[in-house]
Amino acid sequence: SPLEIGPDDRSVLRRLAEQVAAAASSPEMQQTRDLWRRHNQLIATRPLVFCDPEQGWGEILPGSRLECRAPLARRWELTLRRECFWACSMGDDKPVGPYFDVPMILAKEDWGLETGFRRVAQRGSYAWESPLKDYRTDLKRLHSPYIEVDLNTSRAMLQLARDVMGDLLCVRLAGAWWWSQSCAWPCSCLCS
Repeated sequence: SPLEIGPDDRSVLRRLAEQVAAAASSPEMQQTRDLWRRHNQLIATRPLVFCDPEQGWGEILPGSRLECRAPLARRWELTLRRECFWACSMGDDKPVGPYFDVPMILAKEDWGLETGFRRVAQRGSYAWESPLKDYRTDLKRLHSPYIEVDLNTSRAMLQLARDVMGDLLCVRLAGAWWWSQSCAWPCSCLCS
C-alpha cells in the first residue's frame, strides 16, 4: 500500500525528525524566530536572508543519498533532510520549526481547460502549453476553479505521519509554504 512505511524507513524518518527537533529547539533557532517576529512587527533588525535552492535540491540532496525505499517515505525523508540542511548548512535566516507538515491531497481541480506541460528531458526546463488556443471558443469554457480535496487520504497520511514521528515533531495537516505562487496556482496550498 502507498500509505505504509516499513520499519527501516520508519527508523530513518525518526532519526531525521529527531535532528529537526533538536535544531528547532536550539538557542540559535529561537534567535532566528525572534528576529523574524521583530521584522514582521516592523521593528528594525539586521537584514534577513532567505535562500531557497528550488530546483537545486536535486544536486544538494540527490536521490542516491536517500535511505528510504517506499515512495512516500522518500518524499518525507527529503522534506526532513531539507530542514536539516537549512538548519546546519545553508547559513541563511530561515527558521526551522518543530513541525512536520503533511499536505492535503487534491482529488480534483477543474478550470474548464487543461494546461499542458512538455519536457524535453526528465530534469530541467519545460514548455507550458496554453490551454487557450482559440479565444472565441476556449475562453467560454474557462470558469472559476472547482477544487476537491481527498479528505480520506489526507487524514490517513496525517495519521501515518503522527504514528511515525508525532512524538518528536508537531505533525500538522497544512498547505505548501510557497509564497511566490500567484493566483495561477490556487491549489498550491492543497497539494505538493
